[in-house]
Amino acid sequence: MKQYFEEVAAMRKDLVPLLSNYVDKEAVENLFNRSLSELRKVGVQPTREEMVEAAGVDDFIRRLDQVKLSPILGSIAKHLNKLVEASSVSQLSSANLKGDDYNEKKDFSDKLFELYFASLILPFCQELVIDDPYNSASVKKKKNGKLEKSPDIIATIDDKLWAFECKVIESNTPNRIEAYLGLLDKALEQLSKVATIYNIPIFAFRQQTPLDKIWPLKEGKPSFWDDIVVPEAIHRETANQIKVDFESNIRQAGFIETLQKWNQGGLLSPATLNLLTATTAVKHGSNATPVTFKELQLWPFAQIDCEIKIMGQRIHDQLHFVIK
Repeated sequence: MKQYFEEVAAMRKDLVPLLSNYVDKEAVENLFNRSLSELRKVGVQPTREEMVEAAGVDDFIRRLDQVKLSPILGSIAKHLNKLVEASSVSQLSSANLKGDDYNEKKDFSDKLFELYFASLILPFCQELVIDDPYNSASVKKKKNGKLEKSPDIIATIDDKLWAFECKVIESNTPNRIEAYLGLLDKALEQLSKVATIYNIPIFAFRQQTPLDKIWPLKEGKPSFWDDIVVPEAIHRETANQIKVDFESNIRQAGFIETLQKWNQGGLLSPATLNLLTATTAVKHGSNATPVTFKELQLWPFAQIDCEIKIMGQRIHDQLHFVIK
């Protein structure tokens, strides 16, 4: 536990001056002050939602630490600014996406998923272009008088061009499979606009395991597991069931037909990448700390190029499947 806080503190110390080259230093410090170590200094037992948010801040600190030496870090500068502006940054859960300003929070959160995913591929990118989070129209092009949106991320990886379109399925999304298919149709349409070698949608499934199941409350306060065995099994069960349910339903709903509709150039990949996350908390002596489960699943719906499989594994390796 002590090592965890020492590691995050060291990362924060390195990141503040570095990120200050791109965004306001005070804003960076304010964001980092919402981390788990700062939350614990208050001396009051935080709520579950506060701990989820703090875990999300720590997670971004770890992600940014992984890419801090990238020569193309400036390519995500505008998204970094979006990060320090957000009232909720966690990409681990939908717990804090509620209230009268839900739509605003959701828009911020979706843009931050683009940043989160970009941070996963940045370590092996030669170049990266990411959709402007403040003015998506700036990367749109006109065709027949209509604006057409380009993919969220276009990257050069091992001298090959890749395009990624980022979509999010929240824990409270109604009719998730139908919503997935609708977002997939939009993603394929956007990916069809570019002549990159590999084009693939990436979906974030946030906290699909009900929070009350993987992180239950006891007398209105967060309870904590003795170890990660039970919550990890709960997450695995949910992740495996999502894969089974979605893959079969998407095939039956005509994924290949949808792909063919947009695949006139023959460049779209018959697969999706899917990031599943869940957060809980585990006891460490008299204290507790959030534990994050992350898993990247590749869902192929037809024969795919081996480069897609390799890319999926490379991204998965960046995730640090369990962060303690």
